[in-house]
Formats: sequence, structure tokens, C-alpha cells
Amino acid sequence: MNELISMGGYAPFIWSAYGFFFISIITLFITNFLRLKKREEVLNKINNNRD
Repeated sequence: MNELISMGGYAPFIWSAYGFFFISIITLFITNFLRLKKREEVLNKINNNRD
């Protein structure tokens, strides 16, 4: 198990790359989700004003 964590001496590079990847994916998901909600609100307001 220790070999898996140390990864042959490349652990700092590998684990930081994993961290950067997951933080980037989570950030992109959250920002796109929030944008979608705002655009849905605008479309709902437009549709409610038509009726």
C-alpha cells in the first residue's frame, strides 16, 4: 500500500495532478450548473410574461 501512495518517488507530481483535475472538474460543474439555473430563470420569466 505504501508503494501505491509513494508511486516510485513521483507522488507529489501525481497527487497534485489528481487534485488539480478533480478541483477543475468540480469547479466547471458548479459554474455550469449555476449558469443553467440563471438561464432557466430568465426563460421562465419570459414565458410567464407572454401569458
